[in-house]
Amino acid sequence: MLWAFKAYEGDKDFLNYFLKKLERFVAGLLIRRIHSNYRAAKYAELLRQLLNGDGLEAKAFDLSAEEKQEMMKQLNTEIYLQPQYICRYTLMRLNSLAAGHYEVSNNKKIAIEHVLPQHPDPDSGWSQNFTEPAVEYWTNRLGNLLPLNRKKRRTEAQGFEFEKKKEVYLAQLCRIPLFSP
Repeated sequence: MLWAFKAYEGDKDFLNYFLKKLERFVAGLLIRRIHSNYRAAKYAELLRQLLNGDGLEAKAFDLSAEEKQEMMKQLNTEIYLQPQYICRYTLMRLNSLAAGHYEVSNNKKIAIEHVLPQHPDPDSGWSQNFTEPAVEYWTNRLGNLLPLNRKKRRTEAQGFEFEKKKEVYLAQLCRIPLFSP
């Protein structure tokens, strides 16, 4: 990053694009849970290419087909059971894309809410609509998780039936994103 700020000081368009590519590069390493030695080697290769003048065309920025496949595989797992920094980052990044802006807020302020409860009451609509294997499969996956402001929203919908949760989650969607600081 220092290379970019030194080499392209004042070029906001270049720096913006560079930071987007760098974030994608880092996210690929993070989500795939790449070991620190391999990460260091990847960073060194990227820096070597940048210093050689490759700039934004540096091949190290690009994920191989195999790396993309591994990333998709990781995103299709029970991501809630991964280290929380990976789950939070992924949810916040998806939330920022859905909101139409490119930022990830301080993720320590969020709670991860399960739409389908982790342990639905046997008499609830959840248990009527989801078999035990379906609950087990879906509970900790991206499609069932929401980043919510820890202070403002989590207790408003925790444990409710779907219609009530949907009402609480979506009531202010037009005015503010699901997560707001």
